[in-house]
Amino acid sequence: MTDWLLRQLMGEKVLLPAAEGRRIVRMGVSTYKDDRTKGYLLRIEIMETLLERGQMTTAELVDELHAGGRELGYDSVYSVLKKMARKGQLQHHNEASAHGGKGVSVWQVAE
Repeated sequence: MTDWLLRQLMGEKVLLPAAEGRRIVRMGVSTYKDDRTKGYLLRIEIMETLLERGQMTTAELVDELHAGGRELGYDSVYSVLKKMARKGQLQHHNEASAHGGKGVSVWQVAE
């Protein structure tokens, strides 16, 4: 292992060589890559669930993810679903509510 990596793993502030005129300072071990991996795994889990079950509402997806051991809030799941729809991975439409409310978003894998 390189010296700077060992120092970084020990929690020391490490100054890395400049990249394109910028100074790069790292403190501790970054969790950014872990966060990206978790988001990627969440998107895969959402796709697998929708492929198995077909159309689902956001609330049904949240319940399904909770049953699978993921503790995510409604808004977090909804944000991921919107991003996936923007990328063309999912489609959604709104269905009217039975009691005359705003209605619900129904999601499915894009065709």
